[in-house]
Amino acid sequence: SIDYMGSSLLWILALCIGNACKVEVKTGWIESVNIWIGLIGKAGLGKTPSINAVTFPIEKKNAFEIKQYQKEYRKWKEYESLPSKEKKDHEEIKEPVRKQFIVNDVTIEALADLHEENPVGVAVFKDELNGWLKDMNKYKPGSDLEFWLSCWSNKAANLTRKTAKSSFIDSPLMPVLGGIQPGIFNQINTHENKDNGFLDRLLVSFPEKEIEMYNRNSIAKEVLEWWDGYLNEFF
Repeated sequence: SIDYMGSSLLWILALCIGNACKVEVKTGWIESVNIWIGLIGKAGLGKTPSINAVTFPIEKKNAFEIKQYQKEYRKWKEYESLPSKEKKDHEEIKEPVRKQFIVNDVTIEALADLHEENPVGVAVFKDELNGWLKDMNKYKPGSDLEFWLSCWSNKAANLTRKTAKSSFIDSPLMPVLGGIQPGIFNQINTHENKDNGFLDRLLVSFPEKEIEMYNRNSIAKEVLEWWDGYLNEFF
């Protein structure tokens, strides 16, 4: 679907640009590239393949960063477990920084910690956008929703905790992308979500599209290779 691919392109470009660039509309009125996108369509329309066709270069890079961090973290833990005498004779290993920049299932606290280590921005992808909405009120009804509404405006966020270190995000940049079925979208299309401005912040793509019969049409390999190289260079 060209509509779903175009929407995915907006999301991936928002991630690539991140906090590196902002626009001053008027004096004192500054906007970021924060964007939330919902791809509406019934099951079987090909939302996920359309998304993957655009985002695959960055998804691969993100997977590499996750594996790299896990490998470096294991080395650091082994180093930390060494006795003091052995540490002196061993090359110092510092705690690694997480460079993951796309998350799927994450708590607000973990997302804030990750954003601290990646100040340019962290993107959220939910194959089913409804899961993102349900997660907002899983632990503390209302508070997570308020956090997201504030972050959409790129306003500084401060998470204070009793049992762990607090997090401060000076410039939250967290573009969101996910698919949602029409019936489920109607469930979130409530007066409450209209009054608090949540639905106004959600850009939706709802093309008039029907499930097609199988065909062998595909994107040319040369185009995919070009896109892979181009997007990675831009990122």
